[in-house]
Amino acid sequence: MLRKHVQIDLTRPTSAAGHSLSPTSASSATLPAPIIYQPQVAILGTRAIKKRPVVVETPEGDVIASKPMMLISLSYDHRLIDGALAGRFMARLEQIFENYEG
Repeated sequence: MLRKHVQIDLTRPTSAAGHSLSPTSASSATLPAPIIYQPQVAILGTRAIKKRPVVVETPEGDVIASKPMMLISLSYDHRLIDGALAGRFMARLEQIFENYEG
């Protein structure tokens, strides 16, 4: 009973929130597209970290390697956030994730 209550409270947006996070690892969609709940202005959709084939540039040339990757998407209210701001946010987020050394 407590677990169900906690899950409901964690997934419901609060009136003070401006941005929320939606883990969509259980869905079958390739790229998550979460729905914004008012009064929030944006929501970040995340997928599970999985190994995926990527091209890696080396001094000897390009090679295909298996690297851990996480797909993310951003849904936002276009009346309040323009594409340039959203693009800068996503670029910065990508930079932080790719350079994380924890």
